This record gives sequence, structure tokens and C-alpha cells, in this order.
Amino acid sequence: MKVIYLTTHVEESDFLRLVSMAKTAPNPAGQNFHGKIIAALSKYGQVKVYSLIPNKEGILKEGLRIAQNGLCYCYFAPAKTLAQKAFLTYRKIALAIQRDNPGEPITIVYDSLNVTLAKAARLASQIMKAPRVAICSDDPRNISFTRPGYAKAVLQLSSNADGYLCLTKKLNLIFNRDCKKYLLKPGVVEEGKAPKKTLDKPYIYYGGALFEKDGVADLIDGYFSAKPALKLVIAGHGPMEEKLRNLAKEHEDLVFLGQISKQDNYAYEKGAALAVNPRLYNADLDAVSVPSKVLEYLSNAPYVASTLSTSLKAIFPKDVNWIEDENFGSFLKRHLDAKGNLRGLARNQAKEKFASLGLSKETFGRDFHHFLSSIKDNN
Repeated sequence: MKVIYLTTHVEESDFLRLVSMAKTAPNPAGQNFHGKIIAALSKYGQVKVYSLIPNKEGILKEGLRIAQNGLCYCYFAPAKTLAQKAFLTYRKIALAIQRDNPGEPITIVYDSLNVTLAKAARLASQIMKAPRVAICSDDPRNISFTRPGYAKAVLQLSSNADGYLCLTKKLNLIFNRDCKKYLLKPGVVEEGKAPKKTLDKPYIYYGGALFEKDGVADLIDGYFSAKPALKLVIAGHGPMEEKLRNLAKEHEDLVFLGQISKQDNYAYEKGAALAVNPRLYNADLDAVSVPSKVLEYLSNAPYVASTLSTSLKAIFPKDVNWIEDENFGSFLKRHLDAKGNLRGLARNQAKEKFASLGLSKETFGRDFHHFLSSIKDNN
């Protein structure tokens, strides 16, 4: 079985080019999430990636790209006009899939949150009579900065897919209206290859989107109120970048890195005295979203703290120091000794469970490949 994977993920060195050269920084969350799934699937069969470049500045060009790991990418430039987006780009992708894979049995896997890719997947499925499986990683109504009608289009385009990979049970209920086959997985884990980072003193680390709604303001306020004998290191991009740059100039123990590479992020996670996910708890969001950074932390960091994620707490009740019914400042104060050093934290021992839970690349890839094979057999 050949898997055709539609995504905005690009080869890692190309993503680093975008990070260093683009005026508008690409989002690393989707890049890393889909990259890990692609790598997991490729362990069990042929995967060809059709990628809609996540940037309109022309830094990356259309065409074929062979990655260092041997994966074949076919890049497509994003639409520059509404007419292109509505009528041309998705057709171009679908026809390329037909041209590149004549007569081959394929299964189409696609990012359901991208309307262009969902349209391309639907058209390619119709042309080639191939099953398509939607990857459902969030409720589209929660996605920031989207146009009116976006969420409705996302759900409509995937309402009749042949199968679904969902991070949570609620996502399956939202997307899978006809009760088709589905696979539930909260994510896939990957241990960083880079050695751990060390600084002149221990540090607390956060790497992620820089929004107040993601708890970054609470993280900063809590750090300054608790006054630990540790640095606070923050990496990422978003609306709070300027504030963080200014704070870093005023406070030598607050280090702002901006957006960094995946391996550098892993290195800082490995070296952290505590890796933190401060995202403010929201019951509606909790039901449809899994904080991927917590899985990253569990793959790399010796100690992890996070606000509540119901789905992950059920799996890792003791490997994460769960922050509930308090803010980050009060949590931190409870875990500082008289000298401001961390104490009383539960150590992360989650790695021992990844394979048995089907979250390692090997077991995730195996389970997803078997699921796709079952979808193929029923079509």
C-alpha cells in the first residue's frame, strides 16, 4: 500500500530556511506533528508527501524534493488570490497525484484543518477511487485568525471521509458524523538527538506559541512572583514576542530565544530543570485538544509540569506534575526550598510506557499502517 500524505509539513532543512528567512514565521507545531506521523508511517511502507508550502514569500519553490531520509516531497506554492485558492490550487494538487501514481493502489491521508488540502484529497479520491483518511488534530472553531466560514468548510469537507485519525474522542464525534472507522491516538513521541543544553544556572523551560491564552503571561508572572534561583528560558513565536524581548533586556535571568529549530528545542527540554506547559485550562478546549508540547517534554525532559490535560493525565498520572486549582506562581512556590531551588517534583518516567501505549514511532506507525490497510480492504 502506498500512502499519499497531504500536508503543510516540509522537509526539515527547508523549514529551517523559512524560519531564518521568512518575514512571517511558519508554525512549528503543525510541522513537527505531521513530520512525526510521516516518519512513523514510512517505517512500514512507501509514503509520498504532497506539501502546500506554509509561506507565500517564494522562499521555497514548487517541485520535487528528496529529503535526506529518502522521503519524496512534491511542493506546491500556496494560492496568492482568492480565485486561485477557490478553484486552482487544490485541482493542481489532485491532478499531480493522479499523474504521479497512475494505476497504483493508494490511500490518501490529509490534514483536515487545511481547506485546500481537504479539497485536493476529496478530488483525488474521486478521480482515483482511492480511500481517504482525515487527520483531526483540533476543533476548527478553535483555530485563531481564521476567516468566516472556515470551520464550517473544514467539517463539511471531511464529513464523508473513509476513516479518521483523531487525537480525542470528542474530535471523532465532531468530524466522524457517519460513524466510519476511526483510530484514537493522542500523538506520537520522538526523542531529540541533540545533547542537552546547559546554562550558567538551572532553568525552567517553555517552548511554544506566545499567546496569553496559552498561559505565557501566567508563566512569566508566576516566575517573577516566586523568585526561584533558576533562569526562565522561553522559545517560540507569537503576539507576545516584543514583550518578551523587552523583559529579557531588563531581567538577565529571563532568556528569550525566539523561534528555534526542532533539535535545539529538544536540547533545551533535555537540559531543563523543569519543562512547563502553562496553557490556561478550558474545558471545551480540553475535550478536543492534546498539548503536543507535553508529549515532547515527556520524551526529553527529566521533570515536567503542566496545567490539566484530561486525556494525558489519564495516561500519565504520575509522570507529569499536574497544575490544578492554582496558578503557576503558587505551584512554583510550593516546590521551592528556602534557597529558591526546586524540590518535591515527580520525575518523568514516561519513556518506559511509550511503546506499550502505541505512542512511539514504531508502534504508532504500526497501528496507523494497520488501520489504513483495513480502510483500503473495505474499499
